[in-house]
Amino acid sequence: MSLECDSNSSIRAMGFLYGPVDQTRSVPSIRYGVIGTEQGVRRFRQWSERIRGLVDIPRPGPRSRAVEPQHVLFPGFAAAFHADLPQDPACVICDISSLDIDHSLRLENRHEAVHETVDLFVSRLIAENNRMESPPALWFVVVPEIVYRLGRPRSVVRKADRIAGKVTISLNLRVDFNCNQLYSATKSVRLKYTSMQHIIVAS
Repeated sequence: MSLECDSNSSIRAMGFLYGPVDQTRSVPSIRYGVIGTEQGVRRFRQWSERIRGLVDIPRPGPRSRAVEPQHVLFPGFAAAFHADLPQDPACVICDISSLDIDHSLRLENRHEAVHETVDLFVSRLIAENNRMESPPALWFVVVPEIVYRLGRPRSVVRKADRIAGKVTISLNLRVDFNCNQLYSATKSVRLKYTSMQHIIVAS
């Protein structure tokens, strides 16, 4: 081990956090899928390969103590969650276009921008789930960094980079907009998206 600490203490900590270290019963296998851009899916495979094995405690930084009590090694996915994460997903969707994501995020109306970006992923997930006889029980959704930068509630797109969308609404209409219509619209979108369960989003 690369740590300056007692090995027995580390083993006891692992047992406390993740269960008995000598447990030998078989673990179930997770049937999962992954969706994202080609680069995103490639990075997911690298990440999943790493977490299937032992992840040691990172080396202390220049301002860190030699031993941080709250830092413990990660014993691997199967040991931590008592379930096997197969190397190959049951389904892979890797053709989400980075150009389409960039375009939708730069739509002038921010509600339309977020809706269109989310729909790039959700519409494909729903279609794939409906197509497969035995769809994955869990989906990993890998979103690129630009979604974090331009897709948050307070994100601002430079005026020169904004793109005119299909949604236009005048100031007077915005003030007089019927709240019941707004509720019905958001409810229909919410029902569409919540039909997909067990989704993990990673960036």
